[in-house]
Amino acid sequence: MAAFAFGSGSLAMVDQVVVSGTRFLTTILVGRIAGVSQLGLYVIGFATIVLGVCIQESMITTPYAVYANRRHGRGRKLYAGGALLQHIALAAMSIVALGAIALVSQFVFHSSKFSLLFAMLTFVVPSSLSREFVRRMAFAHLNMRMALIFDGATAAIQVAVLMALVSLGSLATTTALMAAGIACLVTSVTWLIVRRDLFLFRLRYTRRVWAMNWSFGRWMAAGEVSGAMTSYTPTLVLAAGFGTIVVGVYAACESIILLCNPIILGVNNFIVPKTANAYSQGGRKEIKRVVGVMVASMVSMMLVLVGVLLTLGDFVVRLLYGSEFQNHGSLVAVMALSIPLWGASCVLAGGLCAIEKTDDNFRAKLSGLGIAFLCCISLALAWGPHGAAIGLFAGSLATVVYQAAAFHRFTSSPESIGVTARHAESSITVRMQRFQELSPEQIHLWAEIQSANPSLDNPLFCAEFSEIVASVRDDVEVAIIEQHGCCKGFFPFHRDQKNVGRPVASIMSDLHGVVVPDGFDFSPLELVRGCGLKAWHFDHLVASQEAFEPFVHCVGDSPYMDLVAGFDSYAQQRSQAGSSIIRQAKRKSRKIGRDIGPLRFVLHEDRREVIDALINWKQSQLLEMQSVDVLSIDWVVELIRRISKFETPRFQGLLSALYAGDQLLSVHLGMRSEDVVSSWIRTFNPNYRQYSPGLLMHLELARAAADAGVTRIDLCRGSNQLKTSLSSGSFSVAFGSVDSRMTHRVMTAAWYGARKLAHSTPFGEWPLAAYRCARSVASRPRKKRTVS
Repeated sequence: MAAFAFGSGSLAMVDQVVVSGTRFLTTILVGRIAGVSQLGLYVIGFATIVLGVCIQESMITTPYAVYANRRHGRGRKLYAGGALLQHIALAAMSIVALGAIALVSQFVFHSSKFSLLFAMLTFVVPSSLSREFVRRMAFAHLNMRMALIFDGATAAIQVAVLMALVSLGSLATTTALMAAGIACLVTSVTWLIVRRDLFLFRLRYTRRVWAMNWSFGRWMAAGEVSGAMTSYTPTLVLAAGFGTIVVGVYAACESIILLCNPIILGVNNFIVPKTANAYSQGGRKEIKRVVGVMVASMVSMMLVLVGVLLTLGDFVVRLLYGSEFQNHGSLVAVMALSIPLWGASCVLAGGLCAIEKTDDNFRAKLSGLGIAFLCCISLALAWGPHGAAIGLFAGSLATVVYQAAAFHRFTSSPESIGVTARHAESSITVRMQRFQELSPEQIHLWAEIQSANPSLDNPLFCAEFSEIVASVRDDVEVAIIEQHGCCKGFFPFHRDQKNVGRPVASIMSDLHGVVVPDGFDFSPLELVRGCGLKAWHFDHLVASQEAFEPFVHCVGDSPYMDLVAGFDSYAQQRSQAGSSIIRQAKRKSRKIGRDIGPLRFVLHEDRREVIDALINWKQSQLLEMQSVDVLSIDWVVELIRRISKFETPRFQGLLSALYAGDQLLSVHLGMRSEDVVSSWIRTFNPNYRQYSPGLLMHLELARAAADAGVTRIDLCRGSNQLKTSLSSGSFSVAFGSVDSRMTHRVMTAAWYGARKLAHSTPFGEWPLAAYRCARSVASRPRKKRTVS
């Protein structure tokens, strides 16, 4: 609790007091002035608002708080813009849903009061969501002063409107909700206009933000909704069985019980980081000790409050709401029994989140919801509001028992077998499996992680690519990366006879890395050790995976063709950049039309003779260039054939062909994910070299791919004049090695250092040129492999 004594912690506590105090004042005014029936309606409306806020907090603002601070500049603005658009979409969905409920209430159940309530909520809920979005944005950037100013202004407007309604004698459920909606809308719109510089909107990036937030927040959202529904189950049961008067009495007593909220919500603001730090520093034993102490402290504080309410409950209700609500001290006493359970549940939920057991937290709250619902229905029929309060106690008890059991099960079990890495306040456990042993659930999680991480959108990161490689080679291993018992990512690789790891598909891999969430921190050295490898070599690692930075020896560029705005925009951009490839391609196309026949392009060809031509022409090209003949390797040829025929919704092999009349000019085999094509193997008919068939193939592929929804073609490894001409951008790829052997690390670093130094001198290219010349002279002609 001392964390809130000074600085931003104290501002956060004051802000929570302002928010909770305004809500408490509104509840009292509605109860005293509008009456018990109107108070019951108000509580139902407020429960609807809380439900919407819980969904937004789990799916939008909490993921933003986690991921936004890992980005800077343009990246942070794009993420904020995506989050704002997601908030707007949620607000629009709430309007549609609440409007439908209002219509059903009016025309099906003929309840004008509920119809009017939900009609008003179509305005109030989106406004309240906007208010929560703004304040959570401030919290995410630790700007507590801004949050306090914003919430203070909102509270001032809301109270002013409420006082005006009281003076006019117009205070009721709908007008009280209207006051809250007006205050939230005015301050939220003002803030968004003033701070519009924080947001940058790109629809393509927004889709990735939504996928990332969904991957992070789905279990949290389910748990929050279940917890909120448990709290409001007695209200809903009483409303259905006894009417709004009984609900008003229950709500008045509940508002007294909720005086514990500032303490619980205040503790909730620091419980997750505190327990996460304890787990990072001391493991399971330390987090178990910290959570135990905090549960005991919280329950002790809550028991003091329970004692006060047992003694003065009836007096406080009568003092705040008037004589109409007297003689309900026994109901306050029964409801107060749940307060210590709420405090314990808050701490245990924070502990489960710290060890990333949000699914267990959801199951705990779901079980509490089920028990609360059953007990409230059965007991409320016999004992009215007292029975509903007992049902709430039973549901809260079930939640705490499940949370405690899940937490105890994890913290008391032996440490997982594997290597645990402590790096940048995180710990991972490595568990090895063959690819064929992965379950469908693990494959699905792989796909979710890849979809949520923009740097992994290339099809080479798809699980399907590793699946095809595993079907032609039996040595594809997958390291399952777990953090505190929860799967966080996958690392596929090959292990050679010297126990050194290589990327999946080895020399046929144009891009590789670890499939983990964006910003996930881990130690590559401990990952390699956990896999039982001496080293893992990489030559085209996605440089955005910053954890590998200490092991990178050099960085290069991987060019791509940007088709976000379509092919015509791409062609115009290349022409404006001074490239002549578009004019050259048009000239070559006309010449081919005159000499051979009209050009015809097929995006995906399935004829056997086309794939055979690809293999034969490519091998001839490799022999001519005196490059490594990878097509003499049987598994490589089989891999090419299987990829050319493979197709799923998330991964597709693209065997493209360019014809002139009936003559096959060029063949290209690539792979497509959702909106990215990886240009993999390219070749052409050597008899038509003078027509630049490779250039025409790439441009026709770009045109057809853009029409099919592709936004980028990765040209991948290597650099030549054609790629330079086609490229409209590039991203960084890294070359290096993660080696667990100290001597090898030192020797490799020394070699690359000397090489870099030599290249920095005027004579740096001479040794490399001499090496290439010697290799050319020493190389012998190799026998061509003909595929029929």
